[in-house]
Amino acid sequence: MPKGRTLVRQPVTVAQDKWQRPRLFFCRTALVWFRGTEPGLQPLQAPFFSMDNGQWIISYAQKFIINYSLSIINYLVRLTLNISPCPNDTFMFDALVNGRIALRGHEFEVRFADIEQLNAAVMGGAENPSDAGDSGGSVGFGDSDEWNDADTLNAPHISKISYAVLPAIADRYTLLDSGSALGHGNGPVLVARRDLCVGNYPPAGRSGGGCEATDGVAGRVATLAANNPIIAVPGIHTTANLLLQRLFPTLTDRRPMLFSEIAGAVADGRVDAGVLIHEGRFTYRDHGLELVADLGEEWDAYSRNMNCSEKQDARSGLPLPLGAIVASRELPPEVVRDVEELVRESIEYAFANPAASREFVRAHAREMDDEVIENHIALFVNDNSLTLNPEGRLAIRTLTGMSGV
Repeated sequence: MPKGRTLVRQPVTVAQDKWQRPRLFFCRTALVWFRGTEPGLQPLQAPFFSMDNGQWIISYAQKFIINYSLSIINYLVRLTLNISPCPNDTFMFDALVNGRIALRGHEFEVRFADIEQLNAAVMGGAENPSDAGDSGGSVGFGDSDEWNDADTLNAPHISKISYAVLPAIADRYTLLDSGSALGHGNGPVLVARRDLCVGNYPPAGRSGGGCEATDGVAGRVATLAANNPIIAVPGIHTTANLLLQRLFPTLTDRRPMLFSEIAGAVADGRVDAGVLIHEGRFTYRDHGLELVADLGEEWDAYSRNMNCSEKQDARSGLPLPLGAIVASRELPPEVVRDVEELVRESIEYAFANPAASREFVRAHAREMDDEVIENHIALFVNDNSLTLNPEGRLAIRTLTGMSGV
């Protein structure tokens, strides 16, 4: 080959000031010019590109290196992030979304969606949760404007999910150590109209009535079940629905509905009872509804009775895993670690500067009362949100049946 046509590599770095971590140096030098080498080199010494009779030649190994490098650069430029508008998510992600912390060269395209939309997207395609039901199908809420954007949700790079769906997506998504929402002695609440809880209660000689006047959760659930109720749940794939099914299997007619519509639907008789999540657990009495059971308290009692050497305190129950943050297994490990650390830094910033996120949280919250918002955050954003402790991981294994979490 004439000497004038031989090739020598000259790296051209791209936006070097953007990449902050030394181990990502390879990405900065992935785009290269080649201007000559001598003939007779071994394959590993050969240039990425060469010419034969005027044609460019590239080996499969060289193509892989270039494509992989460019894919990392692409991930470092823009990552899709799906979260819910509930206060614990907006509180945790405020610093990340609004640039209050250094993002290590990453950019995030953020989509807000209902939890069942988020679950559906990571499971392989967004769906309106009223399109699927447990035993009775939907209850006719598929036309809500809340679902208009759900049809366009694609599988994201990073997403909030319900822990109940983790086993179904574990082959494609990995659980992050940061960003989880675990309650302790609290969680979704099962509520009903007063008239459906009375039945044969209260016992003879007692005054009053209604769900909360009935002796014990078992009695309230038995009375409710005797009415063959239709129960609205905030999605078939949610932790709330999994808990209801596991703790109260006699309540079989569960129908999916947008979480923000459930309390109103119970109050006006479209359904008989409902499981409320997010801010709804604090405001159901404003709709004239009564508590049948706090599923978080029932989980606490259920897990307290477990004979498990891994529990820190044999007399206490386990925390309730509600929501998690997962990342696509297609992302390079470096990027996943970055995201996990960024989420943790965002939460640390939120704890240290609680006033900074207030407007962002209120802008997305269903309930505007500051006390409701603060109570919601206090219950579900805690040490397990920063990093999952051993008891938190035990709780996840207990709920999901997954080993190795």
